[in-house]
Amino acid sequence: MLGVISVLLLAVCLCVGCNNLESDRPDSQLPVRHFAIDVDTTALPQFLSTVEKLAIRHEFEYRIASVRPDGEHFIVEMAKPEFRVIIVNPLDSGTFKVTVYENTIRPFPAEAADAFLADLRQSVSTVAGVRLPTPSTLQ
Repeated sequence: MLGVISVLLLAVCLCVGCNNLESDRPDSQLPVRHFAIDVDTTALPQFLSTVEKLAIRHEFEYRIASVRPDGEHFIVEMAKPEFRVIIVNPLDSGTFKVTVYENTIRPFPAEAADAFLADLRQSVSTVAGVRLPTPSTLQ
């Protein structure tokens, strides 16, 4: 029963979060970049701290929230006019899904998003217990 409630809570959080981040285009809900990051439970605090520092450095509006009472499942939402990033581990506490969404009426700034993702990969790669996908699996 707790699992069902947790999944429903996560769905509500994602819907509320998506509705709170403004969008000017109907196709802005489609991901334009995505990959996964494996994070050991012991590395979670440092991983989340690193992501928060990165959001501040790149001038994103952001929020980090626990989505389950176990302290192992989180959502990170980062938004700026050009694009937004969702980092979440809803099912497997050790795997965070990183997804970039278009969030503007201008053409998607692929170079800016790719530069941010490169900085994200480089920043979290310094955290012990974080494993990144090999370059051939990045999308």
